[in-house]
Amino acid sequence: MSKIVLPTNDLAFKKLFANEEHPEIIQGFLADVLGIEVDIADIVFKNPYSIDSYQEELKTQTEAIRSIKFRETQRDVTIAIIDTADVTIEMQLERPEYFEKRLHYYIDDLYLSNYNRAIPDKLSRYDSLKPVISLNIVDFELFKDDRPLHTFSYRDDETFDLLIPQFKTISFLELRKRKFTTESLSDWQRFLSTGQARPNAPKYLHTAATIIKYHNLTSQERAMVDIGQKAYDTSLAILLRKERQAFEKGEAVGLSKGRTEGLAEGRNEGLAEGARLREVEIARQALAQGLSPDMAARLTGLPLTEVQNLAP
Repeated sequence: MSKIVLPTNDLAFKKLFANEEHPEIIQGFLADVLGIEVDIADIVFKNPYSIDSYQEELKTQTEAIRSIKFRETQRDVTIAIIDTADVTIEMQLERPEYFEKRLHYYIDDLYLSNYNRAIPDKLSRYDSLKPVISLNIVDFELFKDDRPLHTFSYRDDETFDLLIPQFKTISFLELRKRKFTTESLSDWQRFLSTGQARPNAPKYLHTAATIIKYHNLTSQERAMVDIGQKAYDTSLAILLRKERQAFEKGEAVGLSKGRTEGLAEGRNEGLAEGARLREVEIARQALAQGLSPDMAARLTGLPLTEVQNLAP
């Protein structure tokens, strides 16, 4: 059986949802999950996928990791529906610190990015602003009920009337929940969790499943997928080890909301250590996959001399 790369893999996610050669995937996704019907001709990828752009983005991520910001510096996929809305789609395997606040910051930033955008017959600078739709795919439990999809918008607390139609909408798709309201939503949940499409699923889902099969990736993409997966496994192992140690000490770091300043400082030190080990592991795996020391150094931010010492 051909090796399957899960859509939750960072590179695979961007290759699927920011793929200018297959806009039908994002078109079907928006229709099936959010009920948004979009013409393919109206879809513009603001950060289209390519292996070069992905590697540059990974370098930016690594710089964020070194400053203990992890992935707080960027969105995953952002598309523009011409003159209608901007859509941002993000995948989160773990719940980041300040998740909700960070989310609102990004939405407002995207909303303001169109201010002064040139449009015909613009009456006011405010006419250049477009609605923002934010979809967050999460692989952790966010809400207590068993619905996989939750959507929030600006509404009256009593009448539920929209304040401004399609102004800002925030949706969350939880991969761990199974109470589906539509077959289409079930198809996407299955695909995002397993990388497989059921036999009778729409054609674009089978296209998506084919794209991320391991043997269909380029050698460079396969190397990056392997590096990313091993780095994620290492990062997760480090985090679990520290959580276990803290729990054994009765501190429950990351498990309790009532953290003291001292605990927070200790956690930051732990994150810094974990980030450092992750950088080394990424570099080690990059070299093992045949990437040059210079490329591994650029990906991780480690000094070239240190990376050269890691070479087998």
